[in-house]
This record gives sequence, C-alpha cells and structure tokens, in this order.
Amino acid sequence: MQSPLNQRAKLSFNFSAGLFSAVSIMEGDCRAYKKPDQICD
Repeated sequence: MQSPLNQRAKLSFNFSAGLFSAVSIMEGDCRAYKKPDQICD
C-alpha cells in the first residue's frame, strides 16, 4: 500500500505533466496558425 504522500506526489506530477503537454500543444497550434514573424505569447 502506498503512503498518502507518495500518492500526492504522483498526482501533482501527473498534473504538471498534463499542464506542460497542454501548453506545448497550444504553443504548437499558435506557431501553426500565425505567421513566423509574429511572436506568440
């Protein structure tokens, strides 16, 4: 059985990984839809 702390760490890791991939996808979409000379924030 896992300790609650371990479970919480895994959950937060999954959350940050999901957040990171979402940001990467949004940045990729931004680059795809905008002209290269425009800066994507």
